[in-house]
Amino acid sequence: MTWIHAAWAAAGLLLGIGHAAGMWRSAQRPNAASAVAGLARLVVVGLALAAAAIWGGILPTAVGWAVGFFARVGLAGATRSKLGDRRASS
Repeated sequence: MTWIHAAWAAAGLLLGIGHAAGMWRSAQRPNAASAVAGLARLVVVGLALAAAAIWGGILPTAVGWAVGFFARVGLAGATRSKLGDRRASS
């Protein structure tokens, strides 16, 4: 793996984490701004993946995005289940 592939993977990782975090925030308080933010997230991720495809870094970027997205979703799920456990035991 070259440094440029590592950079694409890091960019994908940050995009995935940001995408999942933004989705979680939008789900907490759904309103019109949440819908606009959702479209903005899709555009940003789509443009980043398109740029990666043009410059030959689609695979590391997509893998980085998937790892970041699912790691953030898993972290949010783990935090949520711990909060649920605490609420149930009180």
